[in-house]
Amino acid sequence: MKASFFKSALLAIGAMAMLASCDFLKKEDVLVGFSSATPFADGTATLTVSLSSPASSNVSVSISCDGNLPNGGLTFSSPVEIPAGSTSGDCHLTLNEDKFSPGEYDAVFTIVSVKGAKVDPSKNTCSLKLIVEEDPVNPVVTPSVVSISNYSESFTDGKASFTLALDKAADSDVYVNFSVQTEVEGYAAIPASALTFDNPAIIPAGALSKEISVTLDESAVQKGVSNYAIIVISSVSDNAVVASSKTKTYIEATAPLAANLRSDWTVAFAGEYERDGVVYHTIEVKGVGENDGYYIFPYNAGTVDFYFNGDMTAFIKTMEEIVAEPLGTEQAYQIKKGSTGWLYQKFPVGEYEIWMLGCSESGHLTGDYATSTFKIEATPEVLAAYNKWLGEWNVTRQSKTDKWVITEDVPGASFCIQGIDGDNPTIADIQVYADYDAANDEIVLYTQDCKTWSYNGTDYTIALIGMYENSTKLVTGDFDLAVISRTGDNSATIKSGGTVTVSGGSTFDVTGMTFFAIPPSGSGYVFNGQVFYLWPETMTRIEAIENDPVYNAFLGDWNIKRMNSEWDDSANAFKETGEVSDTWTISPKLAGYTFYISGFEGFSDVVIVADYNAASGSLSVSEQSFTIGEYKLATLALFHYPGDAQYPAGDYLWNGGATAFTGKVEGDSIKLTPGKAGDYGDFVMFQLFQLENDYYYNYHGDGYVLPNTLTKAAAPNAVSKKAMGKAQNAGYRLSKSGSQMQRMSAPATGVYRGGDKMERNLPLK
Repeated sequence: MKASFFKSALLAIGAMAMLASCDFLKKEDVLVGFSSATPFADGTATLTVSLSSPASSNVSVSISCDGNLPNGGLTFSSPVEIPAGSTSGDCHLTLNEDKFSPGEYDAVFTIVSVKGAKVDPSKNTCSLKLIVEEDPVNPVVTPSVVSISNYSESFTDGKASFTLALDKAADSDVYVNFSVQTEVEGYAAIPASALTFDNPAIIPAGALSKEISVTLDESAVQKGVSNYAIIVISSVSDNAVVASSKTKTYIEATAPLAANLRSDWTVAFAGEYERDGVVYHTIEVKGVGENDGYYIFPYNAGTVDFYFNGDMTAFIKTMEEIVAEPLGTEQAYQIKKGSTGWLYQKFPVGEYEIWMLGCSESGHLTGDYATSTFKIEATPEVLAAYNKWLGEWNVTRQSKTDKWVITEDVPGASFCIQGIDGDNPTIADIQVYADYDAANDEIVLYTQDCKTWSYNGTDYTIALIGMYENSTKLVTGDFDLAVISRTGDNSATIKSGGTVTVSGGSTFDVTGMTFFAIPPSGSGYVFNGQVFYLWPETMTRIEAIENDPVYNAFLGDWNIKRMNSEWDDSANAFKETGEVSDTWTISPKLAGYTFYISGFEGFSDVVIVADYNAASGSLSVSEQSFTIGEYKLATLALFHYPGDAQYPAGDYLWNGGATAFTGKVEGDSIKLTPGKAGDYGDFVMFQLFQLENDYYYNYHGDGYVLPNTLTKAAAPNAVSKKAMGKAQNAGYRLSKSGSQMQRMSAPATGVYRGGDKMERNLPLK
């Protein structure tokens, strides 16, 4: 630089911090590092890299430079080649003096990679400081520095802008040339052909900035992903220089991804295909008039609708997040115009939906899709064996017996099971799922989340989990819990489903299973503080009894009376509307053991379950909960409490699953006898409630007074189906687990909440 002086060049060779995971150096390793440097003379200098000992083969050393040197101010030779047998090589540095202005500059050289040796971590960096002073005789005239001072964050209606800036005005026009960067890690870059802007741009003489407008052809933007227009200053006219930083824009463009059902695409099940003795299922895919790729995704029937509630755009956006990164063009199922594609896969018995999702050449979804469904049915032989498992079973666990009801899920492939831990009213209605192993004629139970349970304002996940080490430890995860094997036509045994690997890598046999309540915090507890099943356990089929005359005498239509009431005009209290006669229809559930009762409180779609005791010849109904559509309902009993210092007198709800009443046929009537409310006395009423937000809402002011009598109906009465509308009574808080008191009057100013003590709460609106 003719008008300035390079006052000094200071060099320091040092170490970078070593990572804890770096390799340990061996005695025989050849190490390479910076060993010396020469000061600049006539704009050149030399860095020397040396080996700890001669190498048996050529060594190649790659070097990088970082710092605040001006753009184009320094060039250096890299890689440095050290021939076999030699111990050193030189990296030559050359300054472009015209690029420097007076000031201080720093450069840090780093050995970034070596072939044929290893980096000496104590000598892998070298620092250079340059001080450039003004020539007092011939002061320098420094050129203007060009940079991008700001730019739009994103395109709006295809428009954006950025600002070119000079650090000082030039005496003549400054010309700026641009290039468009076409690669950006992790994102899609907008091609230069889709961008329109002044190139080159001119900053007029005397001006300090220039606004550049950019227009985007949005048809070139990939849908649903972030696209970036990266415009870079590549060169400027001789009266200016490019800044060392602030030379790029990053303007984002996002075209919305929306689902588009394509009528000219087809995806369908095409039957079976046998190859090498293996039967595969085939899916035929056609995309007409397109040259991009397609992904094919088979799911169990109803999966997409269940998770996305029919919102196809939400589904495709989620799939874009899944496929865009891990799946590239080579994995997209490519179909050329007018051709047919095939997918060969083995599907187990079940119902499926296939989704054909269009993608661009880079693997991103376009929003176009086609869909179809198909069904793989079990063979008659498999279905016959599968059906033998359906029905009710007595399951013995330790000293207790539960009643499992096994029903079909996917015929020939899976089951629904209800009644696990049947004596616990809190979870007696939980339904779990199991697979059918047709090859071994076995039922396979696996870990699963069964339902969400709300208690005291907290939502718990009720999960079926495993135990190991003789039931002393509980464990979650993805593994089989139990295998149910047939030991006879009507008997079976439950044994371990396999092994589980716990933290630390230890493997144990699964020794049992239990239900677990898991709050959002992740910790939980076992219901009733007990384990439910330890292997092995036994199962015995409950066979229907068709010829029990006492059981059969309960069947048919029966009239039962109750007092009806509704809200008064002020909506503050119930008013009596008189006596109502409902018709109960009692039908067999499992003949000789259980009944269904419908028509409860006039609702023809409310069905409750009753048990039959052959020894006493009586029917019994326990408190129970069930679901109809979106409504959670319960039938519960009430008892009268005379009042004391802690609880005022009134009718209270019992929600502990107790026997509400028993009934015996006497001639043409059934006499109902109330059950017991623990130590508080007999139940006085049996009633229907809706469960919502952990509160019970009753549908009528009164249910069925106990004791009560059913009379044989001469002919079935027509019962109108009433809509399960919003409940019309004040709410009553769900009590803690167990049987506890809850007042069931309807005070106008508040309600009472069950718990350790009675507290006033504001009424529900």
